[in-house]
Amino acid sequence: MTLQQAQQQGINAHAVTLPIAHIARAIEWGHDLGFYRMVVDLDTDKILGAMLGGYEIAKLVRVFISLMEAGATWQLLKKSVHIHPTYGEALPKQRRGC
Repeated sequence: MTLQQAQQQGINAHAVTLPIAHIARAIEWGHDLGFYRMVVDLDTDKILGAMLGGYEIAKLVRVFISLMEAGATWQLLKKSVHIHPTYGEALPKQRRGC
C-alpha cells in the first residue's frame, strides 16, 4: 500500500524514506542509487507497505511481505537483527521521521 492509498482509505499513515546511499554495503560496492520507503499506520504502528528500488533490493522484498502478512509493527522490524554489511542492515532505521 502506498501512502496515498492509505490516506485515501482514511488511515493516519506516514511514509519514511531511506536513501540507499546511507547503507554501508551500498557504499562499499559503489551501488548507492535507490531507496527504501516504508508506509506505517501511525495509530497502530503496523507496516502497511513498502517500495524498494535499487541494486540487490529484491532480497528484502520477502522481509516486508512476511512482516505485513503477519500484521507486524515497525517495532518488530526495529528489534530484528540484520547482518552487517548487507542491504538489510539499515531496515531498523526506517522508522526515523514518523
